[in-house]
Parts: sequence; C-alpha cells; structure tokens
Amino acid sequence: MRFNGNGYWYDGNHSCDEASSPGYNALTLSSGSEIGLRMWRQVVGSTDALISSLQADIANPPDPPRTNTARNASTTSAVDSTNIFAFSTQPTASMHNSENDDLEPVWPYDLVSDADSNLFALAKRTYSARSYKDSNDWSNDAIAAARLGLGSEVAARISANISK
Repeated sequence: MRFNGNGYWYDGNHSCDEASSPGYNALTLSSGSEIGLRMWRQVVGSTDALISSLQADIANPPDPPRTNTARNASTTSAVDSTNIFAFSTQPTASMHNSENDDLEPVWPYDLVSDADSNLFALAKRTYSARSYKDSNDWSNDAIAAARLGLGSEVAARISANISK
C-alpha cells in the first residue's frame, strides 16, 4: 500500500489524494512487508551471504541430543546401541508439555531414515521409550510410527487418537 494522504478514509476518500493536507499518518509510505524488507536489508545487508550461510548450515545439522533410556544422562553417538534421542541437551530438565520432542529428528525434521541403520534403530528405540503415549488428541505418534515403518503402530495410534 502506497499511502501519503491525510489519513481520512471517509467523505470522498481523501487518503490518497496528494492535494489533501497531510494528517497524522501522512508519513505512512509503505506496507509492513516493504518496511520489514528494508529493515532486514539495513540490518543484515546483502541476503546472498546469509542465504549461502543458511544453506551450508542446513546441509550440516548438529547431531540430535542423546540420552540413556533412564533419561538421566547425556550420551554420545559412541554408545548408540543403547541410546535414545533426548528431549533436550539437558535430559534431566523438567518437562512442561506432553509432546514427544525426542522424536522430532524423525518428524518434522526428517533427519532419520532407513538409509542409516544405526540412527533408524535409535529412532525406533526412542519411539518405544517415548514418554507420552496417546496422551493428546493431536499426538504425532502415528506419523512417527509411519516414518519408522511400524505399520501396526500406525493403525493403533490412529485408532487411539480418534477414539478420544
């Protein structure tokens, strides 16, 4: 919206009439998105370098945090045969919601697939050890189960969600 009027929209719509005397909002020259883009360019500068940096970061995400099945210690990928994904880099941090954040590397972030058998097994252990099973009507358990190839779990989780 290009606007340099007197701020009145009624009585003939003088808002965009350049002949009108300026009003309280006569300096409104652009839409919010145009202002946001201009501010972004001033603060960040050229977006080309930023885009290149983000693409490099996307190609090399950090390893998802890991924990033991008791969820009381951080672990590393060196002991992945017994690990599960952690909710946080601080596995003993208090929980404040009922989502299975530890399954986010599976979905929606798509960091785990059957192409890496070690991560795939770790994700399946995480699914089996998830803290919240069928706890909400919006649970993502069926999606995680489908992504992990657990067909019978998909059906069971969908059934559990729609019967609430």
